Amino acid sequence: MFLSMSRTSALFLTAAAALTHAGSASAQEAAFPFFESFEGASLSSSWTVGGYPLPVAQVSSSYLAFDGAQVLELGTTAVDSLGSATADLSINLLGQSGCA
Repeated sequence: MFLSMSRTSALFLTAAAALTHAGSASAQEAAFPFFESFEGASLSSSWTVGGYPLPVAQVSSSYLAFDGAQVLELGTTAVDSLGSATADLSINLLGQSGCA
């Protein structure tokens, strides 16, 4: 099972996730304001991929994008589809208003 997101919808989702997740120590913090087009060959170093048991997070043109040519695909290669995949964005929101 895969979830695909275009650059527009993913920004809203990851902005909410950034407020609730501390991020990974291995991810490089993105500068604010942040923009991700998902048009590159891979995710930037500000993203950390996680999940269980075998997460998949990749940029791809396999699905119709809302805007642009590529989307972010989240999925798992688990045989029973009982897996999860996350793509967490590490961004420093210190000093930004409206970030609870």
